[in-house]
Amino acid sequence: MVLQIGASGSEQRFFLEGDGPALVSKAEQGRTPNVSKEDFQLWFKSKSRFPLAIKGHSFSLSLDGLVKVDGGKFVYEEALQLVSMLNSRSPFTQMNATLVIWERNGALRFIVVALLVIVAAAVLVIERR
Repeated sequence: MVLQIGASGSEQRFFLEGDGPALVSKAEQGRTPNVSKEDFQLWFKSKSRFPLAIKGHSFSLSLDGLVKVDGGKFVYEEALQLVSMLNSRSPFTQMNATLVIWERNGALRFIVVALLVIVAAAVLVIERR
């Protein structure tokens, strides 16, 4: 059902439940919606085989009951804490959660080794001059 109010060419449209597009603020357009702790708990309890995407990270259940986040394994309590950290408004807290995920799945180790190789190469180049 659509309720239209307008006079002299100006028109406003109001949609009732289920009839039209969802009302989304300009701040939320183009962003993925936040997955709350309650949504995560329901997803975990449902034992869904489908992954859950939260702020660019993929959460999935492994066969041994652990939660895999981008390939790294976490127990339920740790994954729940990651959800709250990723949904935080603080960019430092969000980055901390990302670093924890990278550390657990091995990506942080790879980044550190790559940076060490770059620094070593830079030192060798500077030393030879």
